Amino acid sequence: MPPTRPPLNAPAVFLATWGGSGYLPGMPGTWGSLAALVMAGLAHRAAGPWGLAVGTIVISGLGLWATAGYMRRTGTHDPAPVVIDEAAGQWLACLAAGASPAAWALAFLLFRLFDVLKPWPVGWADRRVPGATGGSGSVVVQVANGDTRDGQASTSAVTTPTMPEDLAASLLHRCRQAGLTAATAESCTGGLIFATLTGVSGASAVMERGFITYTNQAKMDLLAVPAETLADHGAVSAPVARAMVAGALDAAPVDLAVAVTGIAGPSGGTPEKPVGLVHLAAARRDGRTDHAAHHFDGDRTAVRQATVTTALAMLDALV
Repeated sequence: MPPTRPPLNAPAVFLATWGGSGYLPGMPGTWGSLAALVMAGLAHRAAGPWGLAVGTIVISGLGLWATAGYMRRTGTHDPAPVVIDEAAGQWLACLAAGASPAAWALAFLLFRLFDVLKPWPVGWADRRVPGATGGSGSVVVQVANGDTRDGQASTSAVTTPTMPEDLAASLLHRCRQAGLTAATAESCTGGLIFATLTGVSGASAVMERGFITYTNQAKMDLLAVPAETLADHGAVSAPVARAMVAGALDAAPVDLAVAVTGIAGPSGGTPEKPVGLVHLAAARRDGRTDHAAHHFDGDRTAVRQATVTTALAMLDALV
């Protein structure tokens, strides 16, 4: 399993963490912005505003590559040590502020205020466009995982990195900041998603309940999945996943829910629905529902772990 903090001698890691500032304790985003402020001052002194503008463009472009490299190494989604997005944003804020030290100090304070509190319109965009303000990590993981909405499934033969603990901690932190609560509805994972989330201290502020609906009868009894949906499409299907997440929202007083149903193996697969096929659905009470279908490689444990990681990423995209 990859290390949670890869060494800085890898170029992508060095850039993604902005020279290691993202590894500093407490407030990685603030440390990254502060380090970027110093570098912006040096760039401005050496090359003027045009040099700062070109540097901002370069940093923004390299940020996607560096973030993808960091996530491949750690298996995390929008990891806290990745602060190159804060660096690029801080350089852009400095570019707009002019050249005086007082203006740059104000740009730093305002940038941190918007990044942490996400007032309107930043919060509005973040809720409606996943990854719009949540860092380049959010964007990269959605592209890599084939994130889709409105019932349009994507099927990919991929092995999702199995480092869900960081994802869970980040998700819970973001939910607490936004005042959101959540529930899970699980079939093939048997409670692993809920267990991963509640393994983080303070999870009770966000996680309200979890449904383990392993059988068709349980899906009908606890989540009100229609019997005809199960008969027509089978338990491992997009309609059932969507019915499960809708049932979880109906049954629990929460803002977000995620549901999974799949074939973890090694038995139970068919040519139409092979081992490793998992349907996932995540929804907000305000009406948005995302669905994805994945064919995960590996043994039973690997499929279940990959499902947990993907489910957490889908929930995170709704925050």
